[in-house]
Amino acid sequence: MFVILKPVDAPDGFFASKKLKKTIDNKPANFIRTADGMPFAVLEIFNGRNGIEWKKVIDKCGRYTSRVIAPSDISLPENQHIMPFVPSWFPSRICFNTALEILDTVKLQPDSFVLTLCDCEAKFVDELPRLIPLCSSVKVITGKIEKYIPVCTEILEKTGASVMLRSTFEKSSKRDAVIFCGGNKNEFSCADIVFTTDRKMRGKTTVIGSDLVLLEEHKEVIGNGIDSVDFAGAVTELCGSHSYENSVCERIDIIRKGGESAFADLISTLAYKE
Repeated sequence: MFVILKPVDAPDGFFASKKLKKTIDNKPANFIRTADGMPFAVLEIFNGRNGIEWKKVIDKCGRYTSRVIAPSDISLPENQHIMPFVPSWFPSRICFNTALEILDTVKLQPDSFVLTLCDCEAKFVDELPRLIPLCSSVKVITGKIEKYIPVCTEILEKTGASVMLRSTFEKSSKRDAVIFCGGNKNEFSCADIVFTTDRKMRGKTTVIGSDLVLLEEHKEVIGNGIDSVDFAGAVTELCGSHSYENSVCERIDIIRKGGESAFADLISTLAYKE
């Protein structure tokens, strides 16, 4: 479970503000049950002229003070035992989904490039077969090669496709497309194109995904300013919901290191999403 903070600004007038503050201070959190997982809490907090009384907020959050999601314009106080929740693997999941949707849309020749999945913690072992139809040369960069061996063996037996397992990235003689799902971000600067949700990541061409479309029932209750990826990540990782596991990034930003990219056609195809 986790807690979403929903600030309510003080109205004009001393008495109106005092009355609203009392109402909100006495109001318990509203628990919202997800369709296929644990519930999460929405907690209204009073944002008065002197700011937010964080001690009261922390008391109401109880044991979930390390699982808090606040609007982007609200800064959680430091050293007061309240922390924002940051998804650990969900952003990589939507990066993976987005990269596959893009590659499937542009339909590059399967033998014209090498497709590399960087998955340091081996979180996407079961998803590896989805890469095989897209490219004739697939690599996996991971620190847990042993976890990938069984699925690579199964792929070879069923399709005849051989997946190369590596612990580090090496530039190939072809164009290299990398799906970055965790690992050493600095080793892919020479890759022709990198799909990521990390804004500090850079390849020759970097496709950075962000945001996603939330379900209407969630939009209605969480309020404005909540990061959609953080929220969907919390629902997935903390509540066990599968509602967003197949989501793709709603926004795509394309960053090029200057000069012509080997994936110029791909960039042109994506331009309408910028």
